[in-house]
Amino acid sequence: MRRIILIDFDGTLIDCDSLWTYLREFSGWKFPVKMIAAFPVVAFCYLSKSPSHAKERLLSFFLKGISRQELAECAGRVAMKLQGHVVEAMRHVVAQARECGDEVAVVSASPSLWVAPVAEPLGVNHVLATELEYDAYGVFTGRFVTPNCVGVEKVNRIR
Repeated sequence: MRRIILIDFDGTLIDCDSLWTYLREFSGWKFPVKMIAAFPVVAFCYLSKSPSHAKERLLSFFLKGISRQELAECAGRVAMKLQGHVVEAMRHVVAQARECGDEVAVVSASPSLWVAPVAEPLGVNHVLATELEYDAYGVFTGRFVTPNCVGVEKVNRIR
């Protein structure tokens, strides 16, 4: 009987939070300045009990108007860094599942933009994650095209 193994990304497959790794890599030396500038908006969203909206606003603040290609290039660099953060036990879980013929899916609130380049080389078959919205020119609009893949939304995606 073939099974589907579901694995969370941040803090489970990898031992860190990929959002900050991506934003630091993308922003370089400007990261601390951008975080200070973004703080009021993000803090308001968190205080209003909307962490999903806060995440969308944060990504919009840092990445809106950037081409899909440029974001993907950064994701490639981040994926190489995050390979060093893959939890060794999870690497074995994925390998063993694949040897048994099972499907492996990563389900994450982080954008597939940088989850997929980390998960796929490990042998993960599917990535269910937050998807960013791009306009007709391939530029990030600052919005999510899908709901943030967290909590109940993770269950919805799995179904």
